[in-house]
Formats: sequence, C-alpha cells, structure tokens
Amino acid sequence: MAADVEEDDLEPGRPLRSQVDLDSIDWLNFLICVRERLGVNIPEAECARLA
Repeated sequence: MAADVEEDDLEPGRPLRSQVDLDSIDWLNFLICVRERLGVNIPEAECARLA
C-alpha cells in the first residue's frame, strides 16, 4: 500500500484506489481495516463496487 500518500494530495472526485495504486489484495486489506476501525459492515458482494 502506498503509505507515503498525504491526505492533502488526494483528489475528492477521483477513486481512492487508483490514487494510491492499490491492487486487489491491498484494497481488500484496506476495507477490512475500515470495517474493524469504524465498525462499518461492508458486505463482500459490495466490495468490488466501492471506489
């Protein structure tokens, strides 16, 4: 995962995944972290649709 990306460098209108160059495994790990840290349930079927 591209940990060296600064929040100020992110563009609100562009998908996060492409901005920080996440492959499918990195994206899945990111979504798992979101679920754990925020307590948000993300159904597996929806993971591919998230940008």
